[in-house]
Amino acid sequence: MSKEQWGAIRSFVEKVIVPTGAVLVVFAAFFGAITYIIRAEVADIKGDVGTMKENLKTLSDDSVRTNQRIDGLLKDALDRAFPRTVSNKSDVHSSLEQAKGIFRLARDENIKLEPQGIQRFGLDVLELVNSSRPNISQHDWQSVNNILSYYSIVNQVDPKFLADMKKYSWGYRLTDRSKDCLEVPPARAGTTPHIVFRDVTVENCTLHLSNAMEQAVMFQNAVFRDVSVIYEGGHVVLDRVAFINCTFQLPLTNTGKRFGETLLAENLIQHLELR
Repeated sequence: MSKEQWGAIRSFVEKVIVPTGAVLVVFAAFFGAITYIIRAEVADIKGDVGTMKENLKTLSDDSVRTNQRIDGLLKDALDRAFPRTVSNKSDVHSSLEQAKGIFRLARDENIKLEPQGIQRFGLDVLELVNSSRPNISQHDWQSVNNILSYYSIVNQVDPKFLADMKKYSWGYRLTDRSKDCLEVPPARAGTTPHIVFRDVTVENCTLHLSNAMEQAVMFQNAVFRDVSVIYEGGHVVLDRVAFINCTFQLPLTNTGKRFGETLLAENLIQHLELR
């Protein structure tokens, strides 16, 4: 190879190859730095996620403790609102007004009070209503309906019964809660209940029971969910019936009081005959 050719090769190496190698070295160093930064950022992110999980757990635990405190505070407020020494109509009115406010707060804020406490409270109220002491007014009786309606929210129905009903019953859910759940024709006087609703789940409607259905209707193995129950009289038989998240309008009559007592005493009504 001639001297001129060697010179050309040397010149090419000095001008092209050497600078390119330097660039590669710089690029490699830059890539390494970026990788280090990314790894550090990922480590920081993992640390932040871990901290967030701990914070969420703490918030969740705090929320549970807060709900328990609220539950306890409202329970104590109910005990104060309706002491066992209530003995006259004025005291009953004042106590039920306070209780109505407490139940409204619990319902609006989705606070689920202890079912057993609500059950005991409601039965105490009904015991007083049934006594010969103060005569309760229609306005105050509405507070009793409010107690029954709230208890229906927290009512703990036997899970096995609900599972069997889900598996074996037929049912329907209306799109408008104001629509009647049933249309039952009036019965002939002196007959036994001749319309039977068996193994049925009814949702989101209004169950209107009145004297127009006298001796006309029986429910066996039934679940009413999200239903407005209006009872105005009539012959109705309930066998193994559950009411879940329902509202109630029961009359200030002996039959209405007995209906209310049974709703509070039994999570699942085994047998109740109203007439």
